[in-house]
Amino acid sequence: MNTSKHIVTDDLVHASDALACELYNRKLYQASIDQNNITLQLVGNKHPSVLKNIANAYYFLKNPEKSEEIFKEYLDITGSTDKMDIRQYGQYLTRSGRIDEGFEYLLKNRSESNEFHLDMGWYLLKQGRFKESFIETEMGRNGAVWIGKKYPPNCPRLNKGNDIRGKKLCVIGEAGLGDEIIFSRWIRTLKERGAIVYYYTDNTLKNVITRTFEVLPHDLSVRYDYWLPTMSLPYLLEIEEPGTDAYLSPNPLYVAKWREKLKQYDNIIALNWTGDKDHMENGFRTIPIDYLVSKLKDKGTLVSICLGAETQPEGVIDLTKDIQSWDDTLAILSISNLCYTSCSSVVHAAGAIGTKTNLYDTVFGYFTWSDKKSGEKSR
Repeated sequence: MNTSKHIVTDDLVHASDALACELYNRKLYQASIDQNNITLQLVGNKHPSVLKNIANAYYFLKNPEKSEEIFKEYLDITGSTDKMDIRQYGQYLTRSGRIDEGFEYLLKNRSESNEFHLDMGWYLLKQGRFKESFIETEMGRNGAVWIGKKYPPNCPRLNKGNDIRGKKLCVIGEAGLGDEIIFSRWIRTLKERGAIVYYYTDNTLKNVITRTFEVLPHDLSVRYDYWLPTMSLPYLLEIEEPGTDAYLSPNPLYVAKWREKLKQYDNIIALNWTGDKDHMENGFRTIPIDYLVSKLKDKGTLVSICLGAETQPEGVIDLTKDIQSWDDTLAILSISNLCYTSCSSVVHAAGAIGTKTNLYDTVFGYFTWSDKKSGEKSR
């Protein structure tokens, strides 16, 4: 009688690995981990790339401790000193709340790479070492800009030391909406130093920023002297501190409109619990809204300004269908007694106009723009 035994073939390993990757790409992270473990059984050892894949999946399951544990196995096996591996392990340490360890690990494995300087910029922000952070971030960007599909005008990029008095500057909004809000505060300083400022963005913050700072919208017919991205502003202006004062203002016409719409309600509490659903890490910026509603339902009138939500909770007045622009959002925030929000652009918008705001972050997440302890005023 002939007997046969199962023989692992390369094809079987590759098929298992491919399935694990497909599950990961479909955001079925636990299933991807299970399939990767099957791959490890087939291979018969702790294969480095499979361990790395498992660590990545645990990361998106908001389990940074497990990510760090698995990734450390990967590093022990490979002895990798690759700058991206160092960066990834440091991120896992940071996201598990071990921020000082992540910082020390980064310093221990220092490299003169753009990634190192960008990460240093983040850690220094978290420590409240703002001027140093701005310098490190500028070194890390190394001339790169994060302006999406916006195109710089045909003129020189502004450098530190350039005379801007009387010069026409095209300031280009950079990175996400929250970043645009944060860095817009220094547009006023450009004006104070004598520049003629035009603001260029591709969203409705254009109306808020041009009105608040009394600058002009981008105009293709204008011959600019210089252009600059907003995230370079504090570096170019040699800013020491961002400050904690309000720096944006709502449009009075929109405030009047929303006061009329909500005149029958008292003690308005604005809620925002998630960000852009297409953002890779939005899961880390999402807070459990049903829990929050249960705690606040007797505290006032709950209204939703959460444009990224797929569904709206019971007991909350949904205002999102009538929000057409940032002028609407800022107006609602300005007449709200409180804002409860996750780490999204709304927290920066509320803070920028001086509305009392409580940020709720996931354990896994972090709020970069605060070196303060819980309950204190952030930047």
